[in-house]
Amino acid sequence: MVKKLIYFFILFPLLTYGSSSDLEKSYDEVMTIFNTDDYMATKLAALEVLDQAKEIQDYYHMCKLYYLLGYISEYSDDFGKAIIYYLEGSRYGQLSSEPNIHKTVISIHKNLATVLGDYKHYRLAYKFIDEGVQIALENGLNSQVESLLNNKTHELLEEENYQGALELIDSMRVHFPNISKSRQVALNNKEGVAYHNLDQFDKALESYFKVISDSTSSGMDVYAICLQNIGSIYRKTGNNSDALDKYRSSITYCKAHDFSRWLFEGYQLIGETFEAMNMSDSSLFYFHKAIELVENGDQDAVSYEVYHLASQVYSRRGDYKTALKYKELYSIRLE
Repeated sequence: MVKKLIYFFILFPLLTYGSSSDLEKSYDEVMTIFNTDDYMATKLAALEVLDQAKEIQDYYHMCKLYYLLGYISEYSDDFGKAIIYYLEGSRYGQLSSEPNIHKTVISIHKNLATVLGDYKHYRLAYKFIDEGVQIALENGLNSQVESLLNNKTHELLEEENYQGALELIDSMRVHFPNISKSRQVALNNKEGVAYHNLDQFDKALESYFKVISDSTSSGMDVYAICLQNIGSIYRKTGNNSDALDKYRSSITYCKAHDFSRWLFEGYQLIGETFEAMNMSDSSLFYFHKAIELVENGDQDAVSYEVYHLASQVYSRRGDYKTALKYKELYSIRLE
């Protein structure tokens, strides 16, 4: 920390202002600090340069700096500040006459929608996605339109508006016939998720198998996700043997590509399957593999559910002391 602060105070006096060209130099110096991953120093420098941008009403750099501050706030889990900074960045970006600011404004709208969607403010999330789409269309940025609509599909699935997601996917295929291969793979997966949740398993499997049979998905995490989703359909329809086969295939794939998030999911899903088969020893073996990943800090808050699952297995075995231990760990982690 001391080294980072020393570095910041060496750089900070170099920030100079006056004309827009001076401001561009200062902005570049802020980004140099940002690239050291010292976000606190970056924020202090960005706020200083932002004051100077405001003085000369340089809307272009105001937009870029608000975007940077929003990103840092989002990364630091200060989501309220992130929303405020993103809103300001969007406002000044749209006031700017610089033609190359549009991509930044669109990125701000994407990030705003993601934050709002995480807090289940879906109507607002769609509002900012739609505004971003309009900006992209006006400036001929078709790839950005595709990206925004892909994000909207994700939010529709999160909201459990599965029919709306399917309609949007169909619309994208009609209006973007030359959509990239990787985007096609992503849409096939999302289509599968929608059908999966509508209990239309045959259609869901068709979409998932399109993903894993497409060479484009090789090396992508969506390949592991679809293997696990196929396994979950098999498990739901009582085919535990084939479900375990798909889960194990996903584990092998995740290890080969270092996808720790989905490796965790694979372990937990196998544990749940064995528990449903009343094979508690095997269940606990895989739950503990998943817990090991959590304790290594590789997962997110949703992952703590595995402690609760392990507690339930121990309780059913009559080992109430160990069950209580994992129940307490679950509560502590959630706090």
